[in-house]
Amino acid sequence: PQKPPKAPTNRLYTMATILVIDDSRSVAAFVAHHLREAGHEVSEAASGSEGALLMGSRRFDLVVTDIYMPETDGLELLMNLRLQHAPTRVIAMSSNDGLVDVLSVARRMGACDCLTKPFNQGQLLRAVSSALGNAPGEASLN
Repeated sequence: PQKPPKAPTNRLYTMATILVIDDSRSVAAFVAHHLREAGHEVSEAASGSEGALLMGSRRFDLVVTDIYMPETDGLELLMNLRLQHAPTRVIAMSSNDGLVDVLSVARRMGACDCLTKPFNQGQLLRAVSSALGNAPGEASLN
């Protein structure tokens, strides 16, 4: 008989359902891997439109999304969540190398945190822990 899998030993917070949206396969895999390792249930989407479909079919505690993507981008997802008065928390990611500081725009639109690419595992897990823990100063999508 097989033994059940061991629970992650580095669990910092309660397990959450998290949607990772990024058109970069390597970034999505990095984020999803570390979130699963921390004990979360993770779904992945390769585009904003695919992410929107997943959000329409189930509830997520947190969405971690890239800003610059083809089709539906991260800012459009944030705007749609606000228009729907969805309680889903959002962490925005971007290399932020454009003319506009899109992460500042994302924060003003309701993102509870922003990560500048490249970021490391510790930065990711701190942002997720803060977003899930109702940290002081957290922006709300309501």
